[in-house]
Amino acid sequence: MAACTTIAFGFAQYFSGFLPVSPQLAAVSVVLLLGFVNYFGMRAVYLFNDFAIFLKVGGLIALVVLFFAAAGFGGFHFAFDSPKGTAGIVSASVLLFFAYMGFQVLANVAEEVKDVRRNLPRAILISIGMTALIYILIAFAFTSVLSYEKIVGTVESGKGALAVAAGEIGGPAFLLALGIIAIFSTADTIMICLMGGSRIIYGMAEDKALPRQLLHTTSSGAPGLAILVTIIPIIPLIFMGDISLLARVSVSGMFILFIFDNLSVIALRLKQPGLARPFRIPFSIANVPMLPLIAALATVGLLAYELYYHPLMLEGFVGLALVGLVLNEAEYRLTGD
Repeated sequence: MAACTTIAFGFAQYFSGFLPVSPQLAAVSVVLLLGFVNYFGMRAVYLFNDFAIFLKVGGLIALVVLFFAAAGFGGFHFAFDSPKGTAGIVSASVLLFFAYMGFQVLANVAEEVKDVRRNLPRAILISIGMTALIYILIAFAFTSVLSYEKIVGTVESGKGALAVAAGEIGGPAFLLALGIIAIFSTADTIMICLMGGSRIIYGMAEDKALPRQLLHTTSSGAPGLAILVTIIPIIPLIFMGDISLLARVSVSGMFILFIFDNLSVIALRLKQPGLARPFRIPFSIANVPMLPLIAALATVGLLAYELYYHPLMLEGFVGLALVGLVLNEAEYRLTGD
């Protein structure tokens, strides 16, 4: 929910560049609109998603090509000073993690994927690889146009380095194109957040962790009540206003999820080594998969750093855990399941 709220604020900032409206109004409007699209089922989501992906990927690749053509390959800034040392790198890594949130949503819609054993692992790996490649190309592109000092200056002034680079190369036309790409990109991400969140709620209702009424589906097969329950908490979060706090809460929550995901892979490999698996993670020692082990340890380190420097979030997580325990106990007493 916090992640979706943060992205909705991002959408509002880009949208206000075209129409002078309240950021809260724009954020609430896009969440409600895309929730309505979700209500019509996966076909509507896929159509919007395909269009948005075509626009943003095609636009970003075009910008990269134009940056390279304008600056050539000799202007890259491969080495930056790091005045804050390791702490600065780790802090940046925590926020960078936010950019990679969303790939796990693919697993949330596994029930709606054709030939899921074959297609789902490929979809996750290919999408992560392509996204990482685009991020790297974009980083090379704008560092070829802007000096280190100018990049730092634009960030400190609250401007986007990519937008500044686009303005220097192509002027207002490039800025307009980048704004349109950003609007559709953030809107598409909100769409995926709502889709993934509603499917998680639906799955929890199937497992009797939430009321069975949330299993209600529309004529198109969309989990209508689950979509509504996903949207409702987002609206008040939009009016909190602190985007950086919401982003950190989102990332820290994902850290906890990924720690247990990776530990689950290790536990399953040790307890059921002979289980037939559609996808088997490579590189094991003594039947312990090394990639999940490294990922779990790295994520624990990032989470520890984040909670150490932002202890308020630790209190928040404890509070949420207690609320979850109370709700789970109440559900058990009401249903007996």
